Amino acid sequence: MSNKLIISGYSDDCLEFDGAFREEYYVYSPAVFDVTLTSPRGERSFTLEAEFGYAWSLKFAWYGLADDEPQDNIWTGIEFSYTGKNRDPQIVIPVDEDEVITVERRDDDESD
Repeated sequence: MSNKLIISGYSDDCLEFDGAFREEYYVYSPAVFDVTLTSPRGERSFTLEAEFGYAWSLKFAWYGLADDEPQDNIWTGIEFSYTGKNRDPQIVIPVDEDEVITVERRDDDESD
């Protein structure tokens, strides 16, 4: 059974992580996040670039290998969509119950 990590730009200038990890970050200025999912099977990670201006911009780049899975299978099931009346971007990532999620913001402006 798996949970989901939901990343969205629902509000006007806050990037929201919901589901298996819950946090909100102010991103009116560009922000870069390193997200790591760690389990007994290994680690997988991705970089997320987010900015809100006239409209949302989300850039998702994954890397890393799980120890027991081929590279093309570690990100199976990711959904990219636009939601709500403003068609805000959303990324939904399946997460195993034993995966621990860490999010590190790279930029200096960490206002919430």
